[in-house]
Parts: sequence; C-alpha cells; structure tokens
Amino acid sequence: MAINFSRFFFKWWPGIAVVGVLILLAGWYYHSTRLPADTTPPVAMENNDYRFDRVDCWFSFPEQEVISCGRLLTPDNTGGFSLPVVIIHEQSEERRPDPVLYLQGGPGSTAGLNDAGIDYWLAWRDNANFKRDVIFMDPRGTGDSKPQLACASFDRLSLEILREDITLQEEFRRGDLGMQACFRHAANAYFNPEFFGTQQSASDIHGLINALPEYPQWNLFGVSYGTRLAMAAAFQFPAVRAMVLDSPYPAGRGDMEQWPEVFDQAIQRFANWCDADAKCTGESRENFIARLRQVLQQLKAYPVSLSVARWDGEWPVRLLLNDHRFLSFLFSSIYDANSWPHISEAMSIVLGSEKGFYPYADRTRMAELMQSLVNQAVSTDFFPMVFDAVDCADQTAVRQDVYEDHIKRYPLLADYTRDLWQFQRCDPNIIPAPLRLNAENIPEQPALLLSGDIDPITPAHWAEALHQQWPSSQWLEMKNTGHAVTVTHGCLLERAVDFFDHPDKKFTGCW
Repeated sequence: MAINFSRFFFKWWPGIAVVGVLILLAGWYYHSTRLPADTTPPVAMENNDYRFDRVDCWFSFPEQEVISCGRLLTPDNTGGFSLPVVIIHEQSEERRPDPVLYLQGGPGSTAGLNDAGIDYWLAWRDNANFKRDVIFMDPRGTGDSKPQLACASFDRLSLEILREDITLQEEFRRGDLGMQACFRHAANAYFNPEFFGTQQSASDIHGLINALPEYPQWNLFGVSYGTRLAMAAAFQFPAVRAMVLDSPYPAGRGDMEQWPEVFDQAIQRFANWCDADAKCTGESRENFIARLRQVLQQLKAYPVSLSVARWDGEWPVRLLLNDHRFLSFLFSSIYDANSWPHISEAMSIVLGSEKGFYPYADRTRMAELMQSLVNQAVSTDFFPMVFDAVDCADQTAVRQDVYEDHIKRYPLLADYTRDLWQFQRCDPNIIPAPLRLNAENIPEQPALLLSGDIDPITPAHWAEALHQQWPSSQWLEMKNTGHAVTVTHGCLLERAVDFFDHPDKKFTGCW
C-alpha cells in the first residue's frame, strides 16, 4: 500500500493496534463524475437487499477456538460489495447473548482479518473478556472487500518522492497528480462517490445486524473514526443497546477549516506536558516551542537522508527528513505516550548536528525513531482512496475566508498550514443529502466516552461537548494520555464489560 502524501500531514489513520500517521483532509482526489479504480469488478446481486453468506474461514486459528466467517453482500444499487465478516464465539458459561461489533479507525483502515490479524484479535478478546461474541467486518473497499479500492501505481510515486527534498505544497501537488493518474488509467469505471461515506457504512452495519437474527441486540466498540460510525449506526436503530467510544470523533468535527486550530493546539498541549515532565526534558513550554522552531529551521536548511527499516521485510525506505516531515513525526508521536520521550530525543539529535552532518550513531538512531511513522505510512492495512471517498461524503466544503481567519487565530505553524486549503479537490455537495452526516443526530442509547487529555487528533473537548449533548452518555478523561485510550490504559478495556453489562450504571473506571 502506498504512502498517502496527505497522511503524512494532519489527519491520523486511527486504529486500535497502532498509532501514528497524519492524514490531511485536503487529500480528496475525485470530483462529481464516476471515476475508475484499479480493482476487481463489483459483486453482482439479483436484488437490492443485503444478504449474508456463510463461508469457510480463509485463515488459520487455534483448534480450541470457535470462529465462524461469512460475507455480507451489499445491495447492487449501493455498489454490490462483498464484505468479509468474522465472528469469534464466546465459549464460557458466562456468555451474554448480545455481541460486540468492533469498529476500527480510519476511514480506510481494514479490520485485519488475516492470520496475523486474527492472532491479534484473539489476544485482544482475551484482554477485553467481554463475555460476548466479538464480530469484525472489513469496510467497503478495504482489506478483503470485493471490490477493493486500491491504487497500485501510487505506491511507486510515494516512495520516490520521499527521497526528495521538496516543499510540503509540492509534495501534495505531485501526490494529487499521481492519484488522478491512478483514476484515469484504471481498468474499471464503476466507482461512484455515493457508494462511500459514514452513512453508507452505517447502512452496512444495519444490514449485518438484520442478516444475523440470532443476535437481537448488539453493542458497538468504536475507536476514533469508528466512534463516528458507531453513532451513525446507533441513531434511531434500537438493535444497538450500548456503545463504548474510545477517542470520540463526532460529526461536524475535523473539517478542513478546523485544522489550523487542531494542529496548533495539539502542539501547545504537548508543550505544556513537556513543561511539567522530566521524561521530556523538564524544560519550559516556551523553550520547547523555541527548540522546535530551531529544529525546523535546521532541517529546512540541512535535510538528512535516512534508510528506514521496514517491518514487513521489504527493502528499507529512503527518507529525506526535512522540516515538514519532522512535523509529521512529531505529530504522530504525540498519539502514543510511549513515544513522547522520542520527540525530545529526536530534537536533540537535530540540534546537535553541524550543518547537516550527523555522526553514524546519531543517524542510525534517527532512522530508528522514524520507523513507526514510515511503517505505518506504507502499511497494507490502509486504503487512501477509501479515506478520500468517505471523507468527502462526511465533510463540508472549505471556505477560504474562514480558513484564513483560523490561520490568524492559530499561527504557531502557519508557514505549514497557510496554503493547504487549496488542496481540497472534492465538492462534498455532490453527495445526496440522505448520505451526508448530521451533527445533530445524537443517539439515545447509553454510551461510554473515553478521551486522552493530550490526544492530538480527537481532542478531549470534542468528547466533553458531545457528552453535554448526550444525556445518556458518560465521559472519562484520562490524564497524560494520547489517542486510543484503551490501548494506553488496558484496565479500561478490561472494565468495559462492566459497562456493557450495566450501561445505565455509573462507570467507575480504573484510576
């Protein structure tokens, strides 16, 4: 899977097992016409109803486990997708009848329904101990979905550009041209913007629930973008009884116009943490910001070429680390508290260099620090075209005057944010009204909202405002915590069963 240039800046690809890469909401590469994509043709269906077909599982798993698999066939008039579904059955005598449907981050992330992914989900299931069946489904266009919305020619261009010292604007421009070429030269012209979006995915969840009558009631466990999808699926749909929403991403948040604020405030929050914590350097907030500016100036004048190892065994990625790519590393590292000390370490290495000369040990260490960023960017578990398609359906068109006003109010890194509004290529108004999100659609079911106080991408005040609108919700903010709260605080994952068992009772957490 390619590096999505837009993922290297601003909006993270959120997932439960990993943290780290930014995705700029501006990376929208299609317009109002149906455009082709390099993939297989859609699944033919005889009618416009959902259907669930039981199939043999396509992966291996321990013989003591009971796992069943199937494919959800979506209506032909919404794309005719075939979506893989995996059900890990609870075998204990304490089994509850209402399953938990897991909704991963993204949009554009696969559920990871392969040998390695199932091994992970079995361990995750054991830690969660929901005492319920746990269900996973690949979203449209991702993973083993048929059709799969991928763009192979973008991969090569992505890796080529990372070797070059070019501006952020030029990186987006060339990435945009590369993605347009993918569409233009694709073999099949079935793609329709109306086949994607959170509302469309919520309909798929309804289709799955209705196709499995053995489960009359369901629970949803969403992380990051998965929380937005959970809310859309639960709204006016009583089959959903309760939700745990980790790092809430409500409708109406995260639009392009808000990114100068999101980016600025994420850096400011981290600088405040660095001010008070010796794991950073114990320096003042002002000193951290000053050092960051020096790092960016140094890397802009003297970028460093690094050979970054890949975790999949492929050839290392040649990364030309310049100023805006360092910002990607910085922002992505804020997601995970375990990576916070790496930020100050990387800054010290840059500032300790002399006109771009790095001793071998420093260059080697810098390449190690960039591994998480680069490997998540080249992951085969993320589908940039799906991200673009869903995001176009969900977001509002950027207004230049509003964007520029935000730049004035949040100027910390205006040099990197000022012109990026121009890269919004999609007109969200092409999406029919029934397929667009409505921020006022708040579900009635009980929900547990979990936030990290230093989360850079879904800041805690979003969840706080959502909680105030949602009478049946509870909200917990965890201190010194980034994104994906249940990853950092495993005890919250272990205690989620208490909420699912008694969603109307106060959740005490695990302090």
